[in-house]
Amino acid sequence: MPDFLLHSKKSNKMKNKIKILLSSLALVVLAGCNGEEFFELEHPIQDPWQSAVEFEKAAIGVYYAMTGNGGNGSLIGNQRVVANAISDEAVFVNEAGGDSDVFAMYERNSADEIGLMTNVFNPAYFIIGTSNAGLELFMDTEDPFPGDPDKANPQRIRGELYFGRAYAYWSLAKAYLPPYNPGGANSEQILPKRIEVPKSIADANNSGLLSTAEVYDLIVDDLKKAKQYLPESFDPNIHHPSYAEGRATRFAAAALLARVYFQMGKDNEALNELNYLIDQNNGAFDLTEEPQEAWNKITTSGRGKETIWFYQLADGDGLTNNGWKDIRRLEMINFAGRQDDSESSNSSDRTLAMSESFLQKAGWIDGNGNATPAALSDKRYTQLFKRVAGGTDPRFNDINSGYLDGTGTLVWNNRYYLGENRDQTSVPMFRMAEMYLTRAIIRFNNNDLSGAAADLNMVRVRAWDESAGGPYVPVTAANITAEMIHNERMIELAFEGDRVYYLQALQQPIPNGDRGAGTISWDDDGLYFPIREREKEVNQSYQ
Repeated sequence: MPDFLLHSKKSNKMKNKIKILLSSLALVVLAGCNGEEFFELEHPIQDPWQSAVEFEKAAIGVYYAMTGNGGNGSLIGNQRVVANAISDEAVFVNEAGGDSDVFAMYERNSADEIGLMTNVFNPAYFIIGTSNAGLELFMDTEDPFPGDPDKANPQRIRGELYFGRAYAYWSLAKAYLPPYNPGGANSEQILPKRIEVPKSIADANNSGLLSTAEVYDLIVDDLKKAKQYLPESFDPNIHHPSYAEGRATRFAAAALLARVYFQMGKDNEALNELNYLIDQNNGAFDLTEEPQEAWNKITTSGRGKETIWFYQLADGDGLTNNGWKDIRRLEMINFAGRQDDSESSNSSDRTLAMSESFLQKAGWIDGNGNATPAALSDKRYTQLFKRVAGGTDPRFNDINSGYLDGTGTLVWNNRYYLGENRDQTSVPMFRMAEMYLTRAIIRFNNNDLSGAAADLNMVRVRAWDESAGGPYVPVTAANITAEMIHNERMIELAFEGDRVYYLQALQQPIPNGDRGAGTISWDDDGLYFPIREREKEVNQSYQ
């Protein structure tokens, strides 16, 4: 143990420092890392927050934690790789990637521990520990900085901490828990329980466990509190300048809460959040821009009009513009790399391309594997995907299941790293298109066919290119089907980590895609993964 812990003073400042340090030590134990190495990290523990301005660092710490202390350890990137690998929208490309972890996920093999899953587990609990440390300031008081005239920002930061913890547990729930069953007990206790700062190593090593039901209840409670404390938008007369872009607002909390309620089968509650987001956002969000405009923004160019919350690579400590780390794992599910978009760049990272099954469902390929008129008139296909013709690069010719016309022709997702400076491109997390499509299926299931058609048309017409396909023909209450909404969502949210969880929310079978004919059950245990053995060894709650 470091010497300064052995000679700590009994001042309030040092007590606070020890609390924060113990929180970090708990994460060391949780991650199974060498404790001494932890104190040599590039970003060591800083002094506790002594003012409202310094407390800004608590929120910034949550966003930084999403990177997992490094680009390859990013929760955002790795979680999306996992979600796409298990879905039917992707095909594993042997020669392009060959990553054994991704292949095990693609095979939906949850029997063995998968190393890449560490990069979901660790940063999620990094976020949780960081959030808990900040929230502890409010355990005994509503005003943690009584002599500070700034009373608004600490409460806003409090909301961001609740949001961060909810987002982390939501990510863990998708990766490690059986899907929520509205008619089931959801009682198997699986995830480590971390809702306060451990007071000792013994506490950290005996956390208790949370069941699926308990995790979802915690997420809902945190998001309700986040909505209570978060403002709807940045106000330069009140808020710290770092809050201007890329940080959670009340609308971001509502978007995540809508997702969670939808997953829980609580459609009426989800509908309330969606109506708030869509109908009461005061013009902050809409679908008036081209699809690519959500994806080509960098730190200095704000956000697309439909983007509710995005991960921005900026504001490393909340007080200066040092920059958060970029997100690298997305190169595994994207054609363009962080440096350029040539066929030779980062080719060893490209691992999951669009499945032939996906392209057929979308109506984007004909019998010869060529792009159809429907594809060429869809701005998403022309702006957010990349077709690589067979034979242009031999590394792409040997794939797992045969492909299209048999020549190795591939269609890649290409929505990430589209900014002017590729490695500074922001990552949209919640978009309005998703909210419209979620409301569309809820309205459809409630027999509000006119409302469902209106929401579906909002997404479709934005993507339609009249110059290639002629005038748009609206969907009507008379001809709308659930399958239309399912397929539109599959296309709109492709390679954003949505597909499997959407089908699970509806308790629909999960197609096998290019793995072969048939489906698996929505709650198949190949769609989530075991807690790693190292955690079970150090956490006595498993023993």
